[in-house]
Amino acid sequence: MTAGGRFPGHDLPRRCPEGPWSGAPRAGDGSTTCSTLLGGRYLRELGREGQGPGDFRSLGALGWQGDSLWVVDPEQSRVTWYHRGVDLIRVERVEPIQLPAPFYSATLRWVFSDGSFAMEPQLRAEALGTPDAERIPIVRVNPGDEGAEQRVMIRHRGGSQIPLGLGGMMGSARIAQIFRGDTNLFAYHPDGTSVVLVDRPFAATEGLASFRVSVIGVLGDTIRTAEISYTPIQLDPQVAEGMVETEVGALVPEVAHLASDVRETLTPPPAFYPPVTAVGVGHDGRVWLRREFLPDRDTRAWLVLDQGLNPIGATLLPGAVEFRAADDQALWGFVEGDLGVPYLVRYRIQEDR
Repeated sequence: MTAGGRFPGHDLPRRCPEGPWSGAPRAGDGSTTCSTLLGGRYLRELGREGQGPGDFRSLGALGWQGDSLWVVDPEQSRVTWYHRGVDLIRVERVEPIQLPAPFYSATLRWVFSDGSFAMEPQLRAEALGTPDAERIPIVRVNPGDEGAEQRVMIRHRGGSQIPLGLGGMMGSARIAQIFRGDTNLFAYHPDGTSVVLVDRPFAATEGLASFRVSVIGVLGDTIRTAEISYTPIQLDPQVAEGMVETEVGALVPEVAHLASDVRETLTPPPAFYPPVTAVGVGHDGRVWLRREFLPDRDTRAWLVLDQGLNPIGATLLPGAVEFRAADDQALWGFVEGDLGVPYLVRYRIQEDR
């Protein structure tokens, strides 16, 4: 795929049409084009469903260290390593960690460059809305001969507006992106050296506001941080009310009696749209920030920061794209096609002149 945008600068392309994601290429207008990725060659399959060496019960993150490919299986809490992405090297089991109340069930998420692991504890439902929800840890586990060392890398705000019990019944992306906009966002650097954290408190008033982007090292040290100014976009209360009623109407009969709880939980809505709704880190260290999730738009604006967290460009992408990877030449993401089938799409990054 090819997407427009200016590097450097903040100018947005005029149009980037939605799909189709198969068939003949389509062109946009001006300097912006969107075309179908017709390439993509099948190479091989690794593993199978099961519990033995090289088997998986779930697939989480994957990445490279040198010429070794690692694949996280969160359900079995283990990491499988392949030499050059082909030959099985080893399987590492990451033992459960001790968690103080009200946290439980830490999930294995990432492999850091020093061989340690990132685990993300879950917060019990009754703790949402309490001070504990403001300090959810990401725990670095460093296996060793004398037992695993645990260190809290960062603590992030989990949000307090939607209780976990109701959140599981609210699958709407709009609800999650708008009504839980006071949560922190974070993404792991592909090279395993850091975590990028976005602190995006709800704007309180009109006029200039800001959100903070920080790069946190493996040991929990802040490598760099930047405040990004923006102008808040007001959320129309009638639009918010319509979204809530749509969510209530989608409740299955078994939980329809919770309709009043849903309305109460989502009232009042935030006054402004959250400024950032997704974050991704490219292999080149650039940080990709998806901006406001506006329900009436088919596209989403993305702001790009360089390794020093300086804004260097912006572009529009179809709203359904979920960031997966990027470098200085391209961005890869998933879009959902017919019948819920995901497609991997590649966007070529070009400088507008």
